[in-house]
Amino acid sequence: MINEKVQIRIKITLMGDMGVGKTSLRRRYLSDEFLEGYIGTIGVETASKDIIVQGKKINVQLWDLAGHHQFSSVRTVFYQGSMGVVLVYDVMDRKSYENCMFWIEEMLKSTPGEIIPILLIGNKIDLRNAVIEADMSTDYVNTAEGLQLQELLTEKLRKYHHTDVLVQFHETSAMTGEGVLEAFTTFIEDIIPEFLIQE
Repeated sequence: MINEKVQIRIKITLMGDMGVGKTSLRRRYLSDEFLEGYIGTIGVETASKDIIVQGKKINVQLWDLAGHHQFSSVRTVFYQGSMGVVLVYDVMDRKSYENCMFWIEEMLKSTPGEIIPILLIGNKIDLRNAVIEADMSTDYVNTAEGLQLQELLTEKLRKYHHTDVLVQFHETSAMTGEGVLEAFTTFIEDIIPEFLIQE
């Protein structure tokens, strides 16, 4: 039997370079829609969705942080209180992949003492698939490199916190929806403290 009243609220913060698809991923997960064209986030945008996990109603609040460097001073406060962070890079933009460590450093400096699980997402795989099918020579980020970054982040967080921290890795296409629901669902189910579900 499902309790219709929201019993757990969790905050998840999305971070990554501008243009990697954070807002599109948020829209795809929350309402299964995709809007063509790029409109940059100013400061932060929030939206939420109620889901059911083991009979409990969970309110998932997604905080979508602007990726432009001019908002760095504004972003720091929004990391605090996050139960999870979604770190997004664009598989067709190697710089966004290389900048992932910068985003982790910013999060760690903004959340001293907090241990926050990470969902690493390589987005826009529809574009990478098109390039591969067309046999074009483009410097895209492949899946093996995503897995390698997952290992590097896991090790970095282990050394920083002196304990294991969950770091999941998924590849997605916000445009087609491929992998988006699976990535968010798996991550959310894994970060909700077991004692809250069992209450």
